[in-house]
Amino acid sequence: MSKVKQAIINASITSVLLQGIALCSAIAVARLLTPEEIGTYAVVAALVMILSEFKALGAGVYLVREEQIDSGKVRSALGLTMLMSWLLAAVILLLAVPIARYYRIEEAPLLLLMLASTFVITPYVSIPYALLVRAMDFGALRTIKLVSALASFGVTLAGIVWGLSFYALALGYAFGFATQLGLLNRLYRPAQMQYRPQFCQLQSIASLGLLTTAAEFMKRASQVMPDLVIGRLGTTFEVGIFSRGQGFVQFLSDGLRMGVGIVSLPYLSEIKRSGGDLAAAYIRGSALFNALAWPVLAVAALASLPVIRVLFGDQWDAAAPIASVLMLWAGLKTLHFQFHSFVIALGRPCLTLWREGGNALATLLMCALLYSKGLQAMAAGFVVIALIEAAVLLWLLQSQIDLNIKYFIRTMLQNAVITLLCLMPVWGFHQLYDFQQGQPWLIVASIALLMPFWWLLWLKLLRHPLFTVLVSNQ
Repeated sequence: MSKVKQAIINASITSVLLQGIALCSAIAVARLLTPEEIGTYAVVAALVMILSEFKALGAGVYLVREEQIDSGKVRSALGLTMLMSWLLAAVILLLAVPIARYYRIEEAPLLLLMLASTFVITPYVSIPYALLVRAMDFGALRTIKLVSALASFGVTLAGIVWGLSFYALALGYAFGFATQLGLLNRLYRPAQMQYRPQFCQLQSIASLGLLTTAAEFMKRASQVMPDLVIGRLGTTFEVGIFSRGQGFVQFLSDGLRMGVGIVSLPYLSEIKRSGGDLAAAYIRGSALFNALAWPVLAVAALASLPVIRVLFGDQWDAAAPIASVLMLWAGLKTLHFQFHSFVIALGRPCLTLWREGGNALATLLMCALLYSKGLQAMAAGFVVIALIEAAVLLWLLQSQIDLNIKYFIRTMLQNAVITLLCLMPVWGFHQLYDFQQGQPWLIVASIALLMPFWWLLWLKLLRHPLFTVLVSNQ
């Protein structure tokens, strides 16, 4: 078995287990807290999550991408991360009261204090983590992620039961981060890890890090923009509903992408160093991944109401139509799931910055203009933005690596056919058995039992390359 395939299998196993824990956590939180409580936390956390992208200023990406690293480079990466993360922690605390007044959330300062505590320990979490990623030690990363996720879930659940409301969410997040700190610096400490920072040679790190971090900042801003806009223009209940619908979609797309995505950067970087064909690797990766992602997202769109009822309860019914629309948005986004890793491997991170910057601006304008039309209209705006983005990225790829657009589209059409074939039995089931009035457990269980076999059947009959990959031992 190749090193890359073994890494993907390890990362995919980790992804499945992590998504299982995240699902249990989401179910418990959704059933124990109200949409208003979750909406309050979502608004405050969104602000912190945006700033968190600047904590390491791309030092981790630098350590993964650099051809050769030594103790000096590791110490410099640590020093840069320390400067940025501690500065941002101070900024968050200084802005706590103004943020509380702007969003009319009096609990914001304490929530921000709890969340900002993670910035203090970031240097000794992000640097050893990046070193393990560079070494493709996904076995160790699996254990670290699973243990910290379980710790976070346990503390969150205990806090809610003890009556801490949305404060339990912040407490669980901080405790999970602290668990990673202990594991990365004790049981799974990388051999190249350094603990004494140095504050020289930072420019070489920041030159890459500033661009990649700014791009991640813009990406995160696009994701949380609805929470921030609705939190200001609307109510925390609406924030909770939209956040739940978007979160359900993000849960599926991230779960599908996590296993492959974490291997994408080191894999593409290796191809670039060895002089391989990046265009062929990009098309093949997109064809294989979307043969899985598109059918899952499409079926989930059609069955969003019973799935949300099973997972979160009837109080979240209003999130189902939003989720159905956003599934199309997620499918368009997965079309270029490798783009970020690709441009970093190519040495052109500025392209990602332009991409995410355009997305953030478009999302802000779309949310502000369409909020008065309703939450579903906002979700439809996401789809329009993603469609334009997909076309622009195809043009960029063609100009950068001479990507064969016709061949790329042809491979995606095969995935679209498989997606439509997977939708047919679910649509027929919906016509015979009303998803609105029927038993949600029966609907979800029937689809979950049938679809994997139906999907594999069509992969084989249409001779999709993913079927060969799945049954191959190479």
